[in-house]
Amino acid sequence: MISILLAKSRNGVIGKNNGMPWHIPEDLRYFKKLTTGKNIVMGRRTYTAIGRALPHRINYVVTRDTSFTAQNVHVLHHIDAITRIPGDVVIIGGGSIIEQTIHLAQVLYITEIDAVIEGNTTVEIDLSDWVLTSSTPGNQDKRSPFEYSFNVYVRKPTNAVSN
Repeated sequence: MISILLAKSRNGVIGKNNGMPWHIPEDLRYFKKLTTGKNIVMGRRTYTAIGRALPHRINYVVTRDTSFTAQNVHVLHHIDAITRIPGDVVIIGGGSIIEQTIHLAQVLYITEIDAVIEGNTTVEIDLSDWVLTSSTPGNQDKRSPFEYSFNVYVRKPTNAVSN
């Protein structure tokens, strides 16, 4: 199964200057819970921002740069190669990779932050083909000043009509 995991603000911001424009510890724990032991896919800029392969996961980086190499990372040069990864795959960003792979995903895990936040990486996700199956409010506190929720969307089944 292919899923996408992201956190975004009300105005679609997912990043600022190759980082996250917020610090929400509960969201980081959620990320770890959903990705540990799985195949994770990210774009090269996201990998560079993280600075290393994430432990306890099989890391894949998508890049057009055929000379790119990194320790403990499998390099993919085409988006369609994601469909050949065995087992569960979680796409973790960035914006370009999410937009290029949304048609492949069956599940979206979106931490929706109820705030307008400045940033320079955004995603637009049309949720008309998705059903919200779960929404859990986050715990707002001093370290997480925003209201947010952990939302899970599942792709609507397609109705094949045969004549």
